Amino acid sequence: SELFGNNDVLPSLPLVVTDSKPLVKLQVYGDSNLIIQQLKGKWKCKHESLKPLYHQCQRLIADIKKIVEGSCEVSFDHVYREQNKVAD
Repeated sequence: SELFGNNDVLPSLPLVVTDSKPLVKLQVYGDSNLIIQQLKGKWKCKHESLKPLYHQCQRLIADIKKIVEGSCEVSFDHVYREQNKVAD
């Protein structure tokens, strides 16, 4: 996927069916604190070359929430590069 710098494959989303609505918990980890803080909405995305990717991520999250009828929890967590062996 072009969305991820090192062409990672999106992991499958765990889906738990309850009596009412499905619940999806999406945990996003990244070693760029800048990107993580922007996706959390804590920092603005100012760099013009990053804005298309930022907006693509926002649309993707909105699409996932639509698919599961809004019952989706999304979290973004920073992982230091030294602790992120998957990225290597």
